[in-house]
Amino acid sequence: SVYKIFARNLRDECSRFESIAEVCRTSGINRQQFNKYLAGAAIPNARTLAKLSLFFGIEESQLFIPPEDKAELRRIKENQVHALKDVPTLSKFLAEANSKHSLPNYALPTKELEEGYYNCYFPLEGFPDFFVRSIIKIKIFGNETRFVRHTRVKSPSMPNEHITFGKHHGYVLQDATSIVLLGANVFPPNNISTIYIRKGHLYGLRIRVGLAFTQGVKSTFSCRICLENILNSSSAVRTALRGIGIVAATDPSVSKAVYNAMSHPLNSRNGILSLPSLEKMLGLHAPI
Repeated sequence: SVYKIFARNLRDECSRFESIAEVCRTSGINRQQFNKYLAGAAIPNARTLAKLSLFFGIEESQLFIPPEDKAELRRIKENQVHALKDVPTLSKFLAEANSKHSLPNYALPTKELEEGYYNCYFPLEGFPDFFVRSIIKIKIFGNETRFVRHTRVKSPSMPNEHITFGKHHGYVLQDATSIVLLGANVFPPNNISTIYIRKGHLYGLRIRVGLAFTQGVKSTFSCRICLENILNSSSAVRTALRGIGIVAATDPSVSKAVYNAMSHPLNSRNGILSLPSLEKMLGLHAPI
């Protein structure tokens, strides 16, 4: 039964520690209840199960896998490790790939993106009428261009608490067609983000558009983004810092150009996450 399978797997995980008492004390789980799990008389609730998986450093599902299936999974994993030995080295891999494709050569630093502060807009998933606004500071240090991106999203019901927050540090690179902001979050789980900005000024607009690829806690996701240059006065920067978080698309602080760039619909026919046309961003009708 699932109770017996869970109990056996739990005992296997506990065998890596000096005693059951140590497991209960360190994980914060009641010893009397823990004994019921070991005896196959009970299964923990979702909260306790999350505690156990975090403590043991495993997925929750691993505690419910029958022993014979675990052996099969180990065999598959061992075969995968052996297969990896045949993978070429990185330099060889790149050399072979370059013989068929022209890979981008990143240059450092880039003069395309000026030093200063930028509003950075992301879509708010599930809420098309709202954006997430963060702020980016770009600075050149010798031959390196670095950036810091601050993100804070407050809870609508509890304004003093944050749903999420981040501080990405990284470098500004470039290739033939794009400016690339490659950074990592200083807060756990230290997720990586890559932002590709289309090169070239847009007829005096203070915005630039691109695509972001971010490694989340469970998966990697992509979305359209928009960078808006902030006037580098201290008052403008203070105002921008206060404006970090969720903002309505129709908020007066959101420029028409940003709204047009972020509201461009996806191509639902083929699923391509495309960038809007210049006419769309300028609020003009596309030529016939």
